[in-house]
Formats: sequence, C-alpha cells, structure tokens
Amino acid sequence: MQEYLKQKQKVNNPNKPIGNIILENLKYPVEKEIIEKIINGEPIINVITEEYGRAIRLLNKTLKTANSIKDIFRVMILPFSVRPITNDPFDSRNLIKIYESETKRKFDPRSERLIIIDPHTEQRMKVDPFFIPTLIQQSLPETDFIISHDGKSEDINKPIFSFKELSITYITISNHKIDVDTVYNFILPPPTEEELRESFENLIVIFKERDPEINLTEHEKARVINEAKGLNLTQAERAMTSLLRFLSIEKKLDISRITKYKEQELLKAGLELVKPIDINQVGGLANLKEYLYKIQKTFEAIRDEEKVENLKEIPKPKGLLLTGVPGAGKSLTAKALGSLLNMQIVRLDTSKIFSKYVGESEQNFQRMLKTIESMSPIILFVDEIEKAFSSGHEVSNRIMGMFLTWLQEQEGLVYTVATANKVNLLPVELLRAGRWDALFYFDLPTKEERYEIARIHLNKYFESYPEDILGFIVDHTENYTGSEIEQIVKELAMETITNKSSLMFEKIKLILNKIRPMAETLKEELEAIRELEKRGFFKANMEVKEKEMINKSGVI
Repeated sequence: MQEYLKQKQKVNNPNKPIGNIILENLKYPVEKEIIEKIINGEPIINVITEEYGRAIRLLNKTLKTANSIKDIFRVMILPFSVRPITNDPFDSRNLIKIYESETKRKFDPRSERLIIIDPHTEQRMKVDPFFIPTLIQQSLPETDFIISHDGKSEDINKPIFSFKELSITYITISNHKIDVDTVYNFILPPPTEEELRESFENLIVIFKERDPEINLTEHEKARVINEAKGLNLTQAERAMTSLLRFLSIEKKLDISRITKYKEQELLKAGLELVKPIDINQVGGLANLKEYLYKIQKTFEAIRDEEKVENLKEIPKPKGLLLTGVPGAGKSLTAKALGSLLNMQIVRLDTSKIFSKYVGESEQNFQRMLKTIESMSPIILFVDEIEKAFSSGHEVSNRIMGMFLTWLQEQEGLVYTVATANKVNLLPVELLRAGRWDALFYFDLPTKEERYEIARIHLNKYFESYPEDILGFIVDHTENYTGSEIEQIVKELAMETITNKSSLMFEKIKLILNKIRPMAETLKEELEAIRELEKRGFFKANMEVKEKEMINKSGVI
C-alpha cells in the first residue's frame, strides 16, 4: 500500500506521490495528522476521547475528504454486534471478510487501504480481556507466535498476515491510552472554531423553527463561538442550547451563561479561568511594565496583520518566567497582562496533572495543553511552576519535556506566564536561553514603589486620607513586600470600622508593630534572588536601557 501511494501519481503532477497530494489538499491539522498516520501504514490508531459520536463524524468526514482527492480508502464502522475476532488463531484476513460481507464490496490491498473504525473498544475489552492483546499481535511486523483466543501463546506453522501486510488500519475509539509501541495514541483535540460555528448555526435553525424572532448578528455569533472555545463539542452544544433557550424566553443574549458553564467544566480538567485586573492596580515594577507594553504592541501587530517597515515577519511572543520573594507582585502581573493584551487568562493546576496510573499523567497533561491551545488567543498562567517540575521523578521529567516541546512548537496565540518562588529548584533546561522571551526577578519595592503601592490601596479603601499618612507608611515599610503593604492598609481600613475614635497615626503604628516584614527572615534567599541578574534575569523594579532589553531577550 505504501509503495502504491509512492508510485501512483496524478496526471497533472506526475512528479509528486499521491500521498503528498492528499495531505496538501487537507485543510485542518487534525485531518492531516490522521491521514498521514494512515498513509504511513500505522496498523492501529487509538483515538482517545469521551466524545465518541464526534470522533466518528470527524473520522468519516476526514476520510471522505481524502477520498474526494483520490478514492483509495475503504471505510467500515464496526457495529458492536459484529465480532472482529472470531477465528482462533486470529488472522487479519478475517477483517477483510467482515468488510466484504457487510459492504458487499471487494477490497484490494494492493491499491486500497482498509480502515476499520471501532467505537466499541471499551465494551469489547469488558466482554473479552484478550481483545486488545490479540489486536496488537496483528500490528507487529513479524512474529514467531500468536496469542490464541484463550490467552495462550502458540507457535504458528501456517502464514498469518499482519495489518501492515494487508493494508489495514484499525482505529479504536476509547478514553484510555494503549501503551504499546505499535499503537499510535491520538488525543482528539477540542473542536475547531469551524466545528463550533457549524454546531451553533444548526442549533439556531432548530430554535428559529420554534421562535422565528431569534436573530443574531454575525458579531454576536462570533462572541458566542469565541466564549465556547475550550469546551468539547458536547459541552459547547449544551451551553449554546441553554443560551438560545434563555434568549427565546427573556429576549436577551446572555453570554455569561456560557462563561459560567465553561468555568465549571475547565475546573474539572485542572484549568481555572482567572479574572484580569487593570495594570494600574499593580504598583511599581516600571521596568517590567515597559517590557509588557512592548509585548502588547507586538500582539496588536500580529492580530491586525500589520506591516512593519523593514520586518519580513513579526516574531510571536512566547512567555515570561517571573521569580522573586513571595508577595512581590508576580501573580498580579499575570492577571494585569490579561487586561493589557485583551485576552482571557487560564491557570493550570499542576496538582491535577499527576495520576497514580501509568501513562495517565502524560495523557492528562496533553489533553490540558490541547484545550489551552484551542482557547487561543489566551494567557496560560502556571503559578509556582517548580512544584510540577522540580521532583526529578521520571514522570515529572516526561511532563517537563512535553511542556518544553509545546512551548517551542505550539501554533496558537498562547502567551505563557510562569512564576517560581524557588527558581533554584527548577531544572536548567527550563531556564535555557530561548525558552522564554525574558526572565524577570522581583526584589523588594523601592521607596518610590512603596509610595505607589500604598497610594493604590489607600485609594481603594478610603474616600480621603491625610497625605502625611501615605508618607508615614512609605517611610516605615522598608523591606516590606507589596502584599505586606496591602495588608497594612487593609488592617487600617478594618480598624477604622471597629475603632472610630483613634487617630489614623495611632492605628497605623499599632499595625506596623503587629505586621513584621518576611524579608527579615529571608536574607539569604534575597541575596540569592539578587544574584540572578548574573544568570540573565532582569530586575522587574529597576530601569534597564531599551537597547539592552532587546539584545538580552532576543524577542521584541
């Protein structure tokens, strides 16, 4: 079959193999990946998903599209009532007999490829524990024995043909990985924008039959579809149905219904939508903010497909790694970036990655990454990244390898912001040049920054306050972090509620005696953080020349 694909050529392009022509004419990456594996002779493809109906529709559509280019794929969806393994020892030729019997059509392995789609894999495994081992046996190129149907190994004296020899690809649909070298495990990605749009348009048609007044503009449809990104198709259709039902009854388009539903579903998958904050709520960090504004301009240029003089291509920003003392503003920066870039923020819960079952941790993480990429444009926030990648455990190392590969190769507009309190625990591979756009460390706020932080929080809690109170807080909070200064102002506001007679200065003095700076006990850690500049980190709250920023980051 592979030789056939290499040799058989289109008349209008005699120098190009038909397999390449099929791949070039497929539109979506998911279609190309599936067909490429079939063309390359993968004997078993295991599609991992809980959306069995969508998987069947997608496989059918993909193979139909490929056949419209060159009609060489013979497809059969195997009913549960038809047992693929009936003879003992099992021979792959049995599948050809089943296909020919069910479809009343002959199959020629010299010029065609047989695709068996089995959506009942999980049920077959429950009925017959030797189903998968027997199936895998047929994926091996050469064998001296086979697994008979009672689970025993037997020598074989007569020829047994493998899937590869008979041009067969067996596609299983299940919710688990099959951890065997000869099985290609394919995690079904979340629905594309086109799939979401098609489903939403179909739902609108159904609802308009009941309520002809339902009418959405293209802009409103686009908002709904964009908000549904990150859900699987079943979840998206459920959320969009709820939205249209509410629209029909209340005559109001409430997209927050999809947002709330999505928040719940993402949480189950270890992802949390984070509410962005205004950049003006972050005090100080002038150098980091200057860099963030450059990132903002770069994303705007990418979105607007702006032509920049003397640039052939606009580089796509990857992300930032932020480290420093706890409470210095690392998480706040990630949240502020959401409003600055006008993107949703999703936090990855690293504790939800790891599983006690072999292979499931990697599967969980790969599914998370595919979901995140489907929500593009999006900011991925990984808080305290060292907790996921610092153990040195074999599984942790594999997860980190997947993450590093994804950082380099993901094609969506995903900007990753990772924070670390203990950067010394991170593997050196994660800090290598080119992994991130830039590395920043957060020191204790300067006097000017303390003034800005205190002012932000005093303005938040008080209608008015004496200016010298602001100066007093600034003068008496040296070595305090931004979150500690925030706590001081918050305590002052609560004291004002419970003790109205005392003067502000008396209250603030009592609070300062009660809240001591954490930095007093972290002197060695602070020194280590300040040494990071020698390793290529920028100081978030120190002025750096623009030219130096460009040369060291190599991105903007």
